[in-house]
Amino acid sequence: MKSSVGRLLSKFDVNRLAAAYRQLRLGNHAEAARLLQEAASLYDTASKRFGYLLPYYAYSSVRMGDSSDIEQLLAEYKRDRQGFDYHLARAVLAEFGNDVESAKRHLDLALYQRPYTESRPLYTDYQYAEIGELLYELTQKPVYRERLLDWSRRAMRYRPWYSWSSAMVGKYSDDADERRSAIAMGLFLDKDSARLSGLEETEIEAAMASYRHVNPFRVDSNSEFEQREPI
Repeated sequence: MKSSVGRLLSKFDVNRLAAAYRQLRLGNHAEAARLLQEAASLYDTASKRFGYLLPYYAYSSVRMGDSSDIEQLLAEYKRDRQGFDYHLARAVLAEFGNDVESAKRHLDLALYQRPYTESRPLYTDYQYAEIGELLYELTQKPVYRERLLDWSRRAMRYRPWYSWSSAMVGKYSDDADERRSAIAMGLFLDKDSARLSGLEETEIEAAMASYRHVNPFRVDSNSEFEQREPI
């Protein structure tokens, strides 16, 4: 009985996230915040299992111009419950309060406390990069671009089968060679990548032409993908 209840809760919280995330990406932040506020009232968002809702709740709240509910919720968290998701949410709120130093500090604290994904519907390493991406897209502040790039490069090393990390490097890097190889890798892993679909067609074609005959997961003397040192 207990396991079936757990599965039911997981189904509902994921459905709520999907509905809210869609509204967030469509720019309907009031509706996204409403859905996430409702979810936060039902689940223990201080727990590692449900905390993933918090940074998106914070982002949509500040985008709609009223972060009072999420501020009140976070204020109730005691220090021993201020983990990964708490700090990501605090970073979002700090940026919208024009406190970049505080936002950077919370991003650091989030990274230091990043949990293993376990039963969460979102990989924690992806979520960390995405929050940085959302902040950069909105503010165009280099500090967030640099952080999401640094983290995405690391993800490309330790889990090279991730498509999102390659796509982020391909989209945001200023290094022409790195950008070209990352675009090729990202499209090799996900030919319908939403992040890469917005690039110029000529750039995509050039990247694919450069690596057309390369299998990035086959390392041999002819491979064009260099072997890297461990992180």
